[in-house]
Amino acid sequence: MSNFTFHIHYIFPTSSLEIYGDALNTLFGGAENNPFGKDSILNKIPLPSGSAFADALSALNAANNTVFSDLGIGANYHGGGHQSYNTFVSGVLEQIFNQPGLDTYQQQVAVFALHSFLTDMAVSGEPRFSEIFG
Repeated sequence: MSNFTFHIHYIFPTSSLEIYGDALNTLFGGAENNPFGKDSILNKIPLPSGSAFADALSALNAANNTVFSDLGIGANYHGGGHQSYNTFVSGVLEQIFNQPGLDTYQQQVAVFALHSFLTDMAVSGEPRFSEIFG
C-alpha cells in the first residue's frame, strides 16, 4: 500500500451532523441552503492517511508552496476515527445553538467561524489534530 493515500475528512463530523444537522438546516433556511451538510463539498477535505506524507505536505505549506492546499488538499494527518475532535465540534455547536441572546445572523457567523478555524487547521497541518484532540 502506498504512503501517499488520503482519507476524506468531514470538517463537521457526521456524528455532529446527526445531532445538529436539523438545527444547521433551519439556521441556513433549509437543507438545500446549508453549506455544511454531510454531502456538501465545503464540509469534506482530503487529508493524508500517512504521517510522513502529512509532514511533507506541512513542510510545503511552511515553505509557501501551496500547490496542494490550493487544490483543497489538507496537510493534517488523518488516521481514521477521532472521537475527541467529534466531541469538541459537537460541544462548540451546542454552545452556538444554546447561547442565550444570539440571533440568527450571530449564530451563522459563529458556525462559519468554527468551520473556518477547523478547515484552516486541516489545510495547514498545524497544529496537528493529534496534538490537540489526542
